[in-house]
Amino acid sequence: MAMQFQVSAGGGPPVGMYKATFAGVEETPPHPEFGKAVRFKFKIVGGEHDGEEATVICGIEKPASVSGR
Repeated sequence: MAMQFQVSAGGGPPVGMYKATFAGVEETPPHPEFGKAVRFKFKIVGGEHDGEEATVICGIEKPASVSGR
């Protein structure tokens, strides 16, 4: 099943809205300031960037607060 999401910065496809499928998750090397993290991978489905991979890295040691504090 494809989902739609927005790419906003970084490597991979240019900024824009894409349909993609979930392609997995992997650990990343720890960041000196933010600690351990994981990278979620998505594969673009259809269009000019069909087959390209978009990723997002999310920290797992210092979860973000919903209140922003």
